[in-house]
Amino acid sequence: MLKCILIAKKKLPCNFWSRVLTDANYQTLSCWTSVDDAVRETTQNQPDLLLTEIDFAANQGFETARQAIAARPGLRCIMALPAEVIHYTQSVQTDISGYLPHDMDDPAELLTCIAQISQGYRYISPVFWDALQSPSSQHMQLISGLTDRRKQVLRLVAKGLTARQIGLEMNIAEATVRHYKEEISKLLGLSGTHQLKIFAGSVAHLLG
Repeated sequence: MLKCILIAKKKLPCNFWSRVLTDANYQTLSCWTSVDDAVRETTQNQPDLLLTEIDFAANQGFETARQAIAARPGLRCIMALPAEVIHYTQSVQTDISGYLPHDMDDPAELLTCIAQISQGYRYISPVFWDALQSPSSQHMQLISGLTDRRKQVLRLVAKGLTARQIGLEMNIAEATVRHYKEEISKLLGLSGTHQLKIFAGSVAHLLG
C-alpha cells in the first residue's frame, strides 16, 4: 500500500485530505509543522509520497521537499503552488513530481495526480498550462514526427531520469542520450535542460 505523508499549513486542510486518501485505500501519515519534523517522519516511516505546499513552514515548502528527498531516495513529492512560471521552475529544480494548484479543492485531481506519478510520470494540473505556455499545435506536430527513439528519450526525461539513467534504460551510451536531447531541444526550439524537462513533463501524456 502506498504510504503518503501530508505536510499542511493553511491552504491544505490536512484532516480533509487525509480522509480523501484513506477512503481511496492509501495509508496516510500525520501532518507536521516544521521542516525538521517532516524530515524526521520521512526518515522513520519511509513513505512513498510527500504532499506539501509552497508556503509550508514559513515558505519552506521547497526546502522541505529537498531534504525529504535526500532522506528518502525515490520519494516522490506533490507540491501545491501558485500557477506562476517562477514557482514551476523552482519545482523542476527540486525534482517535484506533481504540480497542483495552491487552492486545490478537487479530490479526483489529487487521486489522478498520485496515479500518474506512481507510474513514474510527472503530473501537471491543467490550471498551469496557460502560465507555462503549453505546447503549441506546431510543437504537437513536431512531436508526432519524432522517431520512436527520440520519443522514448523524451518520455524518460519526463520521468525525471538523468542522461546516465536513460542510457542504462535504453542500452545506449550516455553521450548518445545527450545527443538525442540536444537534437530534440533544437527541433522544438527549447533552450537548456530545464526547458526540456518542463516541456517533457507537459506532454508526457501524449508520448504513449
